[in-house]
Amino acid sequence: MVSSALAGLEARRFLVTDVRFLLPAVPAGEEQGASFRIQGIRYASRDQILARFRQDSGRSIFQLPLKERRNQLLEPGGVAWLEDASISRLWPNSIMVRVRERSAVAFVSLPRRQLLVDAHGVLLQPPPNVKFSLPVLRGISEKGTNEERAASIAPALRLLGAIGSAANEVSEINVAVPDNLRITVLKGERAVELWLGDRNFVQRFQMFERTYEKMREHAPRAPIFDMRIDGRAWTREE
Repeated sequence: MVSSALAGLEARRFLVTDVRFLLPAVPAGEEQGASFRIQGIRYASRDQILARFRQDSGRSIFQLPLKERRNQLLEPGGVAWLEDASISRLWPNSIMVRVRERSAVAFVSLPRRQLLVDAHGVLLQPPPNVKFSLPVLRGISEKGTNEERAASIAPALRLLGAIGSAANEVSEINVAVPDNLRITVLKGERAVELWLGDRNFVQRFQMFERTYEKMREHAPRAPIFDMRIDGRAWTREE
């Protein structure tokens, strides 16, 4: 028993001190060294990810606290755009970080800036020089919680997912009034607003699609189509 314990201690000492297992210095900036590999990154900052490992430079890979480093990557206010991550040791002295980034579902129009938001209500800074073809969400507060934002945009996302290719016609979604989802739809060169109420969004949208041309004949300049009563449609001038 004593000899086994001593052998275990000796093995541990070897793994901790042998130079072959020591992590090299973390590369600076957005560089990726051979010993620090990152997979799945598109919009997140490589430097912010690597910064979580700078304190491990010169330590044995055996001592790397995988759970702690993962928590640091995913903590609130941590690395933007990261939704999940896993960290693996690659012997003798390399690290593999696999990340899953968040998927933006819409722009959010705020008083002084425009951000992106994912389905979980997490606000995201648009990456530079990247174009997103997404609708604009109005009525979302930057001061609210992620959960509150997610609850507000969930009906809009369900609608967009259900109407298929017609979702490409939706340019804006207003969720400011909980019992009246409003969407702006592009019809040719015109933008019209649909009032869809708080239920049966898909059926009401489909009715608008079926009756739009006929309604336009009667009210060619109407900017608002009120679809809040099933089976009925009104045009509004306000």
